[in-house]
Amino acid sequence: MSKQDQSEQLAVQFARYTSTKNEREISLRFWGGWLYKRLLILEHMTIGISELPVGGVQDHYHINEHVLHYVIDGRGSVTLNEDQPDQRIESFDAGKLFDFPARQRYFFNCDSPTLLLTVRTPVDASPCLEMHTLQPDAHFNRYMLPRTAYTNECGFLFSGEVSLNAGGIAQTLTGGTVFYVLPELEYTLHNQGTTTLQWATITASAGSHRDRTQSSTD
Repeated sequence: MSKQDQSEQLAVQFARYTSTKNEREISLRFWGGWLYKRLLILEHMTIGISELPVGGVQDHYHINEHVLHYVIDGRGSVTLNEDQPDQRIESFDAGKLFDFPARQRYFFNCDSPTLLLTVRTPVDASPCLEMHTLQPDAHFNRYMLPRTAYTNECGFLFSGEVSLNAGGIAQTLTGGTVFYVLPELEYTLHNQGTTTLQWATITASAGSHRDRTQSSTD
C-alpha cells in the first residue's frame, strides 16, 4: 500500500470517530446581518465564528435560540435592551463571555475588528463554555460517556497545534478548529508546541441530563 493510500485510509478511519472543521475551510455567510462561518451542527447545538467590523453592527434578537458569544479578539461595548428602562452597556475585550437567553436584544459596537466564537442552542437547552489551558508537551485525556438524549459536547482550539488521538488514530489540529468525538470513546489532546495554548469544551444540555464526560490532565 502506498503512503498516499495509507494516509487516505487513516483519514477514513479517523472520520468514523470524530468530526473536525477549521474556520479557514469555511466561507463567510450572513447570519442576522453579521458575517458568520458555521463550523459544526449537533442535535442541540451549532458552533460558528462571527466576524464584526469596527463600528456598530445590526442588533440581534433571537426568539428560538439561546446564544453564547466568546470574544476571541477585539474590544468595544454591547448595549442590552436599547431604549428600554432596563437598558445597560457592558464593555468587552478578548476573553469576555456573553450569555444571551432567548428574546434578549443586544447591539455590538466594536472599537476594533472583533472575532466571536458563537454557540447557538434551542431555547430549552443550557449552553456552557469552559476554558482550558494546555502546557507545552502536556496531555489532556477525556472519556466520552454513552450518548444521552439531552447532551452534546464538542471542543474548540483557539491557537497553537495539538495532536488529537481518538480510537487509536491521531490527527493534528491547528488554531481555529472545532472537533467532535463520538460517545463512548476516549480521546487525548497533546500540545505539540512550545507555548501554552487555550481551548474550550462546549456543551448543551436540554432538560434532565447526566454528566457525559470524565477527564484528566497531565
